[in-house]
Amino acid sequence: MATHGGGLTRDQAHPIPMDIVDHDMHRDVCIERDTPRHSRKVRVAFQGERGAYGDDAIADRWRGDAIPVPAWSFADVIRAVMSGGVDYGVLPVDNTVVGPIAATREALAAAPALVVLDHIVVPIRHALLAPRAATLDGLTSVTSHPVALAQCGAFLARHPHLYPYDSYDTAGAARDVAARNDPTESAIASVAAAARYKLRVMAEDIQDAPENTTRFVVIARRVSITPITATSAMSTTARAVTVTPAAVVRGDQ
Repeated sequence: MATHGGGLTRDQAHPIPMDIVDHDMHRDVCIERDTPRHSRKVRVAFQGERGAYGDDAIADRWRGDAIPVPAWSFADVIRAVMSGGVDYGVLPVDNTVVGPIAATREALAAAPALVVLDHIVVPIRHALLAPRAATLDGLTSVTSHPVALAQCGAFLARHPHLYPYDSYDTAGAARDVAARNDPTESAIASVAAAARYKLRVMAEDIQDAPENTTRFVVIARRVSITPITATSAMSTTARAVTVTPAAVVRGDQ
């Protein structure tokens, strides 16, 4: 399966950080970009619902040339890539506050048929979201991914009336709060999630660390990568990028 018009472009492609590259295993490949008559948006899987930070990573990387495909778990993202149901996947591998994300790295290490092509750094700016009729004093609960709740510990300590509940995803929490439309419920997610699910932003930038960022990697099947050849060089616009087998992305690096 070759990637098409929304693939990694000449201007966008660049090596992944060397801290996750095994120098004995990396090799040069290129992402093929077809001629305009075959152009289409690529499909990119991410964990969570639309409005999640993985969705933001896709928007930042492909600038509208990708169709985001939500997945329930990291393993589901990998399965979607392996099956050919999507062209790429994006997965978080580390965060400046919590460090390496072990679940992602373990999943990648168990998928030797995948390669890591690129990385995307996404600022994590949490906000407290609630239905339009809600007031801050009237809220009694807040739901989000457990990591997001932990990253907003100081804000929650200042508002002890907000009882925290875990959710599998920040944007999923926002979606559910919007669907229930209960003015006593809130969610921690991004401002983009508030706009998508028509929620009110009760407070912005509530994360403890102002420089909170998450690094995502772009993954693909090896068969999705087209080696540089005379034929491909003549028929497509291609860019060589250094990639690494996903199996070398480990939590101890």
